[in-house]
Amino acid sequence: MTRFKWIIIFLFLGITASAQNLDQILNDHFETIGQRELNKMQSMKVTGYSKQMNMETPFEMIVKRPNKMRIDIEMQGRKIEQAYNGDSAWMTQPFGDKKPVMITGTQLDGLRVMADMDGPLYEAEKKGIQLKLQGSDTVKGQPAYMIEAVLSPDMSIIYFIGQENHLIIKESIDVIMQGQEIRQENYFSDFRETKGIINACQQETYLNGQLFRESLTESIEYNVAVDDTIFEVPGENIEAESKF
Repeated sequence: MTRFKWIIIFLFLGITASAQNLDQILNDHFETIGQRELNKMQSMKVTGYSKQMNMETPFEMIVKRPNKMRIDIEMQGRKIEQAYNGDSAWMTQPFGDKKPVMITGTQLDGLRVMADMDGPLYEAEKKGIQLKLQGSDTVKGQPAYMIEAVLSPDMSIIYFIGQENHLIIKESIDVIMQGQEIRQENYFSDFRETKGIINACQQETYLNGQLFRESLTESIEYNVAVDDTIFEVPGENIEAESKF
């Protein structure tokens, strides 16, 4: 009986230590990126371009509290629009019919993440997101903590936070699309400060281990004036849902 009690005590201590470690890792991260300054910002505008298959694609993304986002992408002289108003999301295609298409499934989960200015790690419990410390790994020679955020049954993200710089240097996203599991890995670098807030200005995206896209941020602006109508579906004609 005494041995059984000691096992329970050791298990309890292990769980408590893990929780403390997770809290400390997150606190160091939020302190480093300037979370207190970010909390003061009500909107942000990011402009840049992506490089894919020797083609550069300019983009502009606007995020506004609470949980609204829009991204406009120029592709071969045509525009792709995606937006989330806090409840529903829609997009337009660069070719063919210009009618907006409603977005559901894992793509909608992805837009919800993008619409959160603070990201899933900040106040995760209030958002219904479960966080787990999954040990450590090395990312391009840098030791990193691994924190898993479970957003939905079909989507989870593992964040790799550098043990030395306390910044997110990689994220690994497992999603289920059309019944198949796909792993997206994003590597972050070129960290820059804007109004006391640190952001990564370079991102390399891999799908199932293959380089898919490189994204470069040219400018970041905070507290820009934003009209909420830009997040709403334009007009009344809506095509069938886009499911991913």
